Amino acid sequence: MKASPSRKSAAIPPPSIDLAAALDALKGSQRILVCPHDDPDPDALAASWGMALLLERELPVEITVAFEGIIGRAENRAMVRELNLKLRRRELLDLDSFDGVFFVDTQPASGNHSVPSHLKVLGCVDHHPLMGELGPIPWLDIEPNGGTSSSIVLTYLISRKIPLSPDLATAIVYAIKTDTRDLSRDATLLDIQAHEYAFERADLRALGAIINPKLHSHYFENLFLALKVARVHDHSVVVFLPTLDYPDLTAEMADLFVRRQQTRWCLCAGIYRQTLRFSLRCEDHSLNAGQLAARLIAPRGGSAGGHDMIAGGEIPLDPHGPSPELDSLWSLLARDFLTAVQAPASGQPLYRIE
Repeated sequence: MKASPSRKSAAIPPPSIDLAAALDALKGSQRILVCPHDDPDPDALAASWGMALLLERELPVEITVAFEGIIGRAENRAMVRELNLKLRRRELLDLDSFDGVFFVDTQPASGNHSVPSHLKVLGCVDHHPLMGELGPIPWLDIEPNGGTSSSIVLTYLISRKIPLSPDLATAIVYAIKTDTRDLSRDATLLDIQAHEYAFERADLRALGAIINPKLHSHYFENLFLALKVARVHDHSVVVFLPTLDYPDLTAEMADLFVRRQQTRWCLCAGIYRQTLRFSLRCEDHSLNAGQLAARLIAPRGGSAGGHDMIAGGEIPLDPHGPSPELDSLWSLLARDFLTAVQAPASGQPLYRIE
């Protein structure tokens, strides 16, 4: 079921870059690999899809969208299934057969992707703060205050008069919804306009199936464990899950626990494939979550990134290291987090389960 426009569509501003010049810079390429960050979220998936459509329509080029990691969250798996996203596993491709890589919702110097550094970088579209030195890139559009990556890509499509299919429109709606928590978290004017524009063209049945997927029993097991181990430190909640079924489980739990009354900050962490993954969520504008995540990993290696109210990071572990090392790492990470958000070091269980 497609949404029925009730009034004139939202006006979308033009792209912030010279789109014609950017397209000209890629002429001559025959095969381009479009890569979101590892374990891609809805914004990375939708923006990559939109970028692939744009390049295929405007250039005589073959586009492959590929990722590494896992799409674990039930809603994200439903998005791929319901909208029939065409994705390839990057590790199964001959990467040297491509003219280069186009990063979407990540950057060459970010630590959240596994793209080999020898590949030529042809483009980068992202809405996160600038990460490291970029060097010359033919197509470069990094807008930390510009809106979601999906919103940015939508300006390209509209500028080139490329219509949205109901499936792509649905993907963009869900991407903006999740990245901005229904337009309430770090949403820009462009996000609001893009959401309205895409919603009028979306498949509402598919959108409902994505938002309300069936949940595996493992989800409830993980929730039960998180409830058991969560600790309240005044206005903050910390949760450590020893083993993660999928990497974005920390984000899923952090999204839930930050909604507790009187909670302004949540740190959720866990272990996935010899890496400590963590997610931050906040309702406190006095401290930037992305900057805090970067401070937490600075003395420990790894990578981190995010925005004002949402962030995450990862710290690789020594596969041969003792378990006390992990306990110490988590204790120090939680300590530094609580100090930064001015929460007491001692806490109490969120919920006592007998």
